[in-house]
Amino acid sequence: MRYDLLAFIALPFLGLLGAYSSRKVKQSHNKLIFVPPMVSFAVGWFWIVVAKFTKMSLAVAQIAFDTTYVLCYFLAFLLLGEGITLQQGVGVGLAVTGIVMLSL
Repeated sequence: MRYDLLAFIALPFLGLLGAYSSRKVKQSHNKLIFVPPMVSFAVGWFWIVVAKFTKMSLAVAQIAFDTTYVLCYFLAFLLLGEGITLQQGVGVGLAVTGIVMLSL
């Protein structure tokens, strides 16, 4: 079974859950304060699965994993109505460009 593929499928959902709970905690809904650390814990365990079972090199797997999770987290903030400045948009674009160049 491809556990690494399952981990990559789960990352967008973890990104959405992390962004949602982070936003709620910022709005003083402190009952969700335990969710972001749990999401971080789950992401850490998913990385262990990816590192152990992937057919990719460790460097490429790290790039793919980090890119998937961070971009999903960022896009989840956008879907939840968080505003984005031009500087943030340029930063994300440069980060994605850098990641693509690293993987070549």
